[in-house]
Amino acid sequence: MTSADLDRTFGEQRIPSTQTTIFSEQAFTGDANGHQWALGVAFQHDALRVTAVPGVGYTYNVPGVFAQDEFSPVDTVYLTGGLRSDDFDTFGRATTGRATAAWLVAQRSLKLRASYGTAPVWSRLSRKSSTSWNI
Repeated sequence: MTSADLDRTFGEQRIPSTQTTIFSEQAFTGDANGHQWALGVAFQHDALRVTAVPGVGYTYNVPGVFAQDEFSPVDTVYLTGGLRSDDFDTFGRATTGRATAAWLVAQRSLKLRASYGTAPVWSRLSRKSSTSWNI
């Protein structure tokens, strides 16, 4: 957890504010039948409190889950796939993925890798609520 005082002064008036961030992630890993896998959960909380100015501030909570699997069909080839889903309380759910293939060549002194991944398209996510800035 991190917390920072972001106090500002406007003319003679001091406006106290505090920003807080909490992040936690837990992963469970294992291997079976040539696969190395990871499953996990994550949670992030961000908040800004400006007690002197009603209506200014925000609170965001983002729980998420993820999974990854790596498989090596031969000792010089590695195939990896992963998915992550985050549930933004302001924008909705975003699920992203990635795939990677790697090949060790030249007596394992060179690795060739190809990767593909997706990212959220924020304009396509539905806005579930809005932050209010009533000043």
